[in-house]
Amino acid sequence: MYATLRLVVDSPLALAAAALDLDYHVHYNSASGAADFVQKRVYGFEEAHAGTSDLSTLKALYGSAALAQCSTLARLRKPGAIRLDGTTLVLDLVTVGVPQYGPPNAMATLKQAIRDVLTAVAALHAEGFVHRDIRCANVVRVPGESQLGMAGGSFVLIDLEHAARSDCPQDCRQPELSLATWPPAGILDPVDGRFTPASDLCLVAHCLLPDVGLDPDGEVLRTALCTRQLSAQEALAHPWLAADA
Repeated sequence: MYATLRLVVDSPLALAAAALDLDYHVHYNSASGAADFVQKRVYGFEEAHAGTSDLSTLKALYGSAALAQCSTLARLRKPGAIRLDGTTLVLDLVTVGVPQYGPPNAMATLKQAIRDVLTAVAALHAEGFVHRDIRCANVVRVPGESQLGMAGGSFVLIDLEHAARSDCPQDCRQPELSLATWPPAGILDPVDGRFTPASDLCLVAHCLLPDVGLDPDGEVLRTALCTRQLSAQEALAHPWLAADA
Protein backbone atom coordinates (compact mmCIF):
# COMPACT_ATOMS: atom_id res chain seq x y z
CA MET A 1 0.00 0.00 0.00
CA TYR A 2 1.17 3.56 -0.57
CA ALA A 3 0.04 7.14 -0.21
CA THR A 4 1.02 10.23 -2.15
CA LEU A 5 3.11 12.44 0.10
CA ARG A 6 1.09 15.58 0.74
CA LEU A 7 3.39 18.59 0.80
CA VAL A 8 2.85 21.91 2.54
CA VAL A 9 2.92 24.53 -0.22
CA ASP A 10 5.94 26.39 1.16
CA SER A 11 7.82 23.34 2.42
CA PRO A 12 11.27 22.48 1.00
CA LEU A 13 9.97 19.29 -0.59
CA ALA A 14 7.09 21.13 -2.22
CA LEU A 15 9.39 23.78 -3.63
CA ALA A 16 11.73 21.11 -4.96
CA ALA A 17 8.84 19.21 -6.51
CA ALA A 18 7.57 22.34 -8.22
CA ALA A 19 11.03 23.22 -9.56
CA LEU A 20 11.98 19.74 -10.78
CA ASP A 21 8.59 18.30 -11.79
CA LEU A 22 8.69 15.36 -9.42
CA ASP A 23 6.57 13.65 -6.82
CA TYR A 24 6.93 11.30 -3.88
CA HIS A 25 4.87 8.30 -2.77
CA VAL A 26 5.31 6.85 0.71
CA HIS A 27 4.84 3.07 0.76
CA TYR A 28 3.69 1.55 4.04
CA ASN A 29 4.19 -1.91 5.48
CA SER A 30 0.80 -3.62 5.32
CA ALA A 31 1.41 -5.49 8.58
CA SER A 32 2.87 -2.79 10.82
CA GLY A 33 1.54 0.32 9.10
CA ALA A 34 5.00 1.91 9.34
CA ALA A 35 6.56 3.74 6.41
CA ASP A 36 8.51 1.18 4.37
CA PHE A 37 10.14 3.26 1.64
CA VAL A 38 9.64 6.39 -0.46
CA GLN A 39 9.24 6.17 -4.22
CA LYS A 40 10.46 9.29 -5.97
CA ARG A 41 9.56 10.05 -9.58
CA VAL A 42 11.44 12.71 -11.56
CA TYR A 43 9.63 13.52 -14.80
CA GLY A 44 11.58 14.30 -17.97
CA PHE A 45 14.81 13.39 -16.20
CA GLU A 46 17.15 12.84 -19.14
CA GLU A 47 16.08 15.98 -21.00
CA ALA A 48 16.36 18.15 -17.89
CA HIS A 49 19.79 16.75 -16.96
CA ALA A 50 21.33 16.44 -20.43
CA GLY A 51 24.99 17.43 -20.41
CA THR A 52 25.69 16.85 -16.72
CA SER A 53 24.09 13.57 -15.66
CA ASP A 54 22.22 10.52 -16.93
CA LEU A 55 20.87 7.21 -15.71
CA SER A 56 24.24 5.44 -15.95
CA THR A 57 25.85 8.10 -13.73
CA LEU A 58 23.18 7.74 -11.06
CA LYS A 59 23.31 3.94 -11.25
CA ALA A 60 27.05 4.11 -10.65
CA LEU A 61 26.56 6.51 -7.74
CA TYR A 62 23.77 4.60 -6.02
CA GLY A 63 25.51 1.30 -6.83
CA SER A 64 28.76 2.30 -5.14
CA ALA A 65 29.42 -0.03 -2.20
CA ALA A 66 31.27 2.74 -0.35
CA LEU A 67 28.42 5.24 -0.73
CA ALA A 68 25.84 2.64 0.28
CA GLN A 69 27.68 2.43 3.61
CA CYS A 70 27.55 6.20 4.20
CA SER A 71 24.78 6.74 6.75
CA THR A 72 24.60 10.50 6.08
CA LEU A 73 23.78 10.09 2.37
CA ALA A 74 20.50 9.12 0.69
CA ARG A 75 20.35 5.43 -0.20
CA LEU A 76 18.23 3.13 -2.31
CA ARG A 77 15.82 0.79 -0.57
CA LYS A 78 17.65 -2.15 -2.17
CA PRO A 79 20.36 -2.53 -4.84
CA GLY A 80 19.14 -1.67 -8.32
CA ALA A 81 15.99 0.16 -7.17
CA ILE A 82 16.48 2.86 -9.80
CA ARG A 83 15.11 2.81 -13.34
CA LEU A 84 13.63 4.82 -16.17
CA ASP A 85 9.90 4.48 -16.81
CA GLY A 86 9.73 6.09 -20.23
CA THR A 87 11.25 9.52 -19.59
CA THR A 88 10.60 9.38 -15.83
CA LEU A 89 13.35 8.48 -13.35
CA VAL A 90 11.97 6.22 -10.60
CA LEU A 91 13.84 5.59 -7.34
CA ASP A 92 12.83 3.56 -4.29
CA LEU A 93 14.58 5.25 -1.38
CA VAL A 94 15.14 4.49 2.28
CA THR A 95 12.89 6.71 4.40
CA VAL A 96 14.96 9.12 6.44
CA GLY A 97 13.61 12.09 8.37
CA VAL A 98 12.33 15.66 8.37
CA PRO A 99 13.34 18.24 5.71
CA GLN A 100 14.89 21.44 7.03
CA TYR A 101 13.56 24.96 6.42
CA GLY A 102 16.91 26.55 7.25
CA PRO A 103 20.09 26.01 9.26
CA PRO A 104 19.47 24.78 12.84
CA ASN A 105 19.29 27.56 15.42
CA ALA A 106 21.25 25.78 18.15
CA MET A 107 24.99 26.02 17.49
CA ALA A 108 25.72 22.43 18.55
CA THR A 109 23.01 21.15 16.20
CA LEU A 110 24.28 23.35 13.37
CA LYS A 111 27.75 21.89 13.81
CA GLN A 112 26.30 18.37 13.74
CA ALA A 113 24.43 19.17 10.51
CA ILE A 114 27.57 20.58 8.85
CA ARG A 115 29.63 17.63 10.07
CA ASP A 116 27.13 15.10 8.68
CA VAL A 117 26.78 16.91 5.34
CA LEU A 118 30.56 17.18 4.96
CA THR A 119 30.86 13.46 5.72
CA ALA A 120 28.42 12.73 2.88
CA VAL A 121 30.19 15.16 0.55
CA ALA A 122 33.60 13.68 1.36
CA ALA A 123 32.25 10.21 0.51
CA LEU A 124 30.81 11.46 -2.80
CA HIS A 125 34.06 13.18 -3.74
CA ALA A 126 36.14 10.13 -2.85
CA GLU A 127 34.03 8.11 -5.30
CA GLY A 128 34.38 10.70 -8.07
CA PHE A 129 31.01 12.50 -7.84
CA VAL A 130 29.75 15.98 -7.00
CA HIS A 131 26.30 16.66 -5.51
CA ARG A 132 25.59 20.04 -7.19
CA ASP A 133 22.45 20.89 -5.18
CA ILE A 134 23.46 21.24 -1.52
CA ARG A 135 20.97 23.41 0.37
CA CYS A 136 18.79 23.21 3.45
CA ALA A 137 15.85 21.65 1.58
CA ASN A 138 18.10 18.73 0.65
CA VAL A 139 19.18 18.00 4.22
CA VAL A 140 16.83 15.96 6.42
CA ARG A 141 17.02 15.52 10.15
CA VAL A 142 16.80 12.04 11.65
CA PRO A 143 15.43 12.11 15.22
CA GLY A 144 17.35 10.45 18.03
CA GLU A 145 21.03 10.54 18.82
CA SER A 146 23.81 11.26 16.36
CA GLN A 147 26.64 8.82 15.80
CA LEU A 148 28.59 10.88 18.33
CA GLY A 149 25.88 10.31 20.93
CA MET A 150 24.64 13.91 20.79
CA ALA A 151 20.97 14.62 21.40
CA GLY A 152 19.11 16.22 18.51
CA GLY A 153 19.65 13.51 15.94
CA SER A 154 21.74 13.26 12.81
CA PHE A 155 21.39 14.65 9.29
CA VAL A 156 21.24 13.05 5.85
CA LEU A 157 22.07 14.67 2.51
CA ILE A 158 19.39 13.72 -0.03
CA ASP A 159 18.32 14.49 -3.63
CA LEU A 160 21.22 13.12 -5.65
CA GLU A 161 19.46 13.49 -9.01
CA HIS A 162 21.55 16.54 -9.97
CA ALA A 163 24.81 14.73 -9.14
CA ALA A 164 27.50 14.47 -11.80
CA ARG A 165 30.99 13.10 -12.25
CA SER A 166 33.64 15.24 -10.60
CA ASP A 167 35.50 15.52 -13.89
CA CYS A 168 32.45 16.61 -15.92
CA PRO A 169 33.94 19.09 -18.44
CA GLN A 170 30.79 21.15 -19.01
CA ASP A 171 30.89 24.92 -18.56
CA CYS A 172 27.99 25.36 -16.14
CA ARG A 173 27.84 29.10 -16.72
CA GLN A 174 25.53 28.13 -19.58
CA PRO A 175 21.95 28.77 -18.37
CA GLU A 176 20.73 25.30 -19.32
CA LEU A 177 23.45 23.68 -17.16
CA SER A 178 23.10 25.85 -14.05
CA LEU A 179 20.60 25.45 -11.22
CA ALA A 180 18.23 28.19 -10.13
CA THR A 181 19.04 27.38 -6.50
CA TRP A 182 22.73 28.33 -6.86
CA PRO A 183 23.94 31.66 -5.48
CA PRO A 184 24.45 34.19 -8.30
CA ALA A 185 28.26 34.03 -8.23
CA GLY A 186 31.28 32.35 -6.67
CA ILE A 187 30.26 28.70 -7.04
CA LEU A 188 31.78 27.57 -10.34
CA ASP A 189 35.45 27.27 -11.23
CA PRO A 190 36.54 30.84 -12.04
CA VAL A 191 38.64 29.72 -15.03
CA ASP A 192 36.43 27.36 -17.01
CA GLY A 193 33.03 27.43 -15.31
CA ARG A 194 33.06 23.76 -14.32
CA PHE A 195 31.25 22.53 -11.23
CA THR A 196 34.02 20.94 -9.16
CA PRO A 197 34.29 19.38 -5.69
CA ALA A 198 35.22 22.85 -4.41
CA SER A 199 31.89 24.08 -5.79
CA ASP A 200 30.03 21.68 -3.48
CA LEU A 201 31.89 23.16 -0.53
CA CYS A 202 31.03 26.69 -1.65
CA LEU A 203 27.38 25.60 -1.51
CA VAL A 204 27.87 24.25 2.02
CA ALA A 205 29.18 27.66 3.07
CA HIS A 206 26.62 29.77 1.22
CA CYS A 207 23.51 27.70 1.86
CA LEU A 208 24.05 25.90 5.17
CA LEU A 209 26.31 28.20 7.20
CA PRO A 210 24.59 31.45 8.16
CA ASP A 211 26.59 34.61 7.55
CA VAL A 212 25.84 35.96 11.01
CA GLY A 213 26.14 34.53 14.50
CA LEU A 214 29.24 32.41 13.96
CA ASP A 215 32.16 32.59 16.36
CA PRO A 216 35.63 33.44 14.95
CA ASP A 217 36.49 29.79 14.19
CA GLY A 218 33.17 29.39 12.38
CA GLU A 219 33.80 32.50 10.30
CA VAL A 220 37.26 31.18 9.38
CA LEU A 221 35.76 27.88 8.21
CA ARG A 222 33.03 29.60 6.21
CA THR A 223 35.57 31.85 4.48
CA ALA A 224 37.86 28.90 3.72
CA LEU A 225 34.99 26.99 2.11
CA CYS A 226 33.80 30.02 0.12
CA THR A 227 37.32 30.63 -1.20
CA ARG A 228 37.96 27.00 -2.18
CA GLN A 229 40.79 26.46 0.32
CA LEU A 230 39.65 23.15 1.86
CA SER A 231 38.53 19.72 0.75
CA ALA A 232 35.56 18.15 2.53
CA GLN A 233 37.90 15.87 4.47
CA GLU A 234 40.06 18.81 5.52
CA ALA A 235 36.98 20.78 6.57
CA LEU A 236 35.92 17.93 8.86
CA ALA A 237 39.18 18.38 10.77
CA HIS A 238 38.68 22.14 11.20
CA PRO A 239 38.77 23.32 14.85
CA TRP A 240 35.21 24.69 14.66
CA LEU A 241 33.88 21.18 14.01
CA ALA A 242 36.49 19.18 15.88
CA ALA A 243 35.90 21.06 19.15
CA ASP A 244 32.59 19.29 19.83
CA ALA A 245 33.39 15.97 18.15
